[in-house]
Amino acid sequence: MDNPDRIYTNPVDYFSLKDVSQLQLIADILGRNIPVRMTAWGSSMQPFIRDGDVITINPLGTKNPEPGDVVAFVIPQVSKLIVHRIVKKETGSFLMRGDNNSQFDGWIENADILGVITTIQRGKRIWNCGSGWKKKVIAWLSRHNVLSLSKGLFELPVRVAAWGVELIQSTRLFRKLRRMFLKEFVILEADRQLLRRARKLFGEITIASNEMTLPMTINFIAMSGDRIYGYARLLWENKIEPESSVLMIDPVIVRMRYRRMGVGGALLSEILKKALAMGANEISVKTEKAGKAAISLITKNGFIRKDEKSWIYTKSDNVL
Repeated sequence: MDNPDRIYTNPVDYFSLKDVSQLQLIADILGRNIPVRMTAWGSSMQPFIRDGDVITINPLGTKNPEPGDVVAFVIPQVSKLIVHRIVKKETGSFLMRGDNNSQFDGWIENADILGVITTIQRGKRIWNCGSGWKKKVIAWLSRHNVLSLSKGLFELPVRVAAWGVELIQSTRLFRKLRRMFLKEFVILEADRQLLRRARKLFGEITIASNEMTLPMTINFIAMSGDRIYGYARLLWENKIEPESSVLMIDPVIVRMRYRRMGVGGALLSEILKKALAMGANEISVKTEKAGKAAISLITKNGFIRKDEKSWIYTKSDNVL
């Protein structure tokens, strides 16, 4: 069991890894064989690790990481610290994925792993971070997309209810009445405080608060006064090699009561302008859960279908 006198507790609530010295501090502490305790943000590891849980990172030491272990690792290209699960191992390389993520992070090397998560604290409750066959089963389920499928089944009742509300919102009378009372809104790049509020409103956002400060992720909020209408995120598809990546818009979410009011279109337009200003030649958008209205909006903005679940915007084919 960890000695509480030799555990370093992170004095801030998140790591802004544009300050590489903070990441180096954590690496140095773990290198001295001292565990680190810090607050976890985001939902990429839910329900195993929840937003606000306190996790303990133990030095790797002589331990050989294996599938099922939840580890803290670094993406060197962007100096980013991530806590996700190993789902596959091949001769010194590890395939990583968040339990609640629809995509793999990619392959990392043993040298990129700083430590292994040993305990999780939620309120007054503390428990060990999985061991033996249980963690291996979770890794297998994640690797074969069974966890994603289970999540989809739990979301089915919500999606049915959303379909009913969307049907009402599609009527001309509803749209006319809603526009009469809808206040003007603006699109902002989210700061840390806005991002926290958005995560509370949109539970499906799989994003950690420290991602907002990285060049590989930009978050946008549609809001009027103090009220949030919608959220969108621009990120690199390839987290491990961002320089070879297509920019991706995922997700674009509008609160149910503000749909079909132009909020989604404004978010999509603003995020396209930002991506093109950054020099992007191709931008993709996911449509796995999109309805007819969302797909219509996507096509109006110049996207062409890539496959059943995504569309692509090519700079050479469009002029904003």
